[in-house]
Amino acid sequence: MSEQKRGPELHELLAVQGDLEANARRVITEGKDTFINRESHFEGRHRTLRMFKEQDQHLESAAEEHQALTTTTEAKLRYVEGPVGRFWDCLLQKERTNQDARADVTVGDAIIAKDIPAGALVAFERELKDYRALLDSLKTLPPGRKWIKDDSLAAADGSKGVYRDGFLDKKLKTVQTIGYKILVPGDAHHPAQVEKWKENEPVGEFTQETISGKVTPAEKSRLLSNVTTLIGAVKKARMRANRVLIVKTAVGKAFFDFIHQT
Repeated sequence: MSEQKRGPELHELLAVQGDLEANARRVITEGKDTFINRESHFEGRHRTLRMFKEQDQHLESAAEEHQALTTTTEAKLRYVEGPVGRFWDCLLQKERTNQDARADVTVGDAIIAKDIPAGALVAFERELKDYRALLDSLKTLPPGRKWIKDDSLAAADGSKGVYRDGFLDKKLKTVQTIGYKILVPGDAHHPAQVEKWKENEPVGEFTQETISGKVTPAEKSRLLSNVTTLIGAVKKARMRANRVLIVKTAVGKAFFDFIHQT
């Protein structure tokens, strides 16, 4: 027994929505341009000449003019209604089907979030990508140091996750003094020749301990890996949700019937 053919699925409708919308916008723009700038398309005329004197009647046929009526307003509107109505029906079918399009977000065998609507999955995929860009901007602890996570420390706002540098930075405190050396001793007639210079004399030692609220490169990598995995899971859930069968419904004809009612 052959398997019964399934109807079109939501992802197939989404694939053509952009083309339907573009075509609808195009015919509306074209229609507006015709109504505004091509008024002559909706005007026709037939002009004849009747001469009063019999000897002039041969001039009548040469003076006859005819301009065909290109189209009517009603015909132009009906032409626009085709593409526009199909796009409106597509919008309705998408939104109606989206009410039934749901899927679980799963990673491996674990269900992260259950029964999420397709529209929300699209939004979450976008939002998670924005959040991944935020994580990608994280600054990490500089290498070449001995960073130790210290739960006894906290930032000014009370938050934890503080690292301290296990290496202490030491720097001498100095004061400037004048050093000198007598090159030639002085006597009763000549002053001594003295060479002078400035020098920094150590008088103390600074000890600096550095703390940081940044994360390690490994922590950043883990965060990025987890959010990337979640984005993939949401994308797969969206694809599963979009395999729901389209709810066949239409609105274009009803709308245009109402617009044209007398």
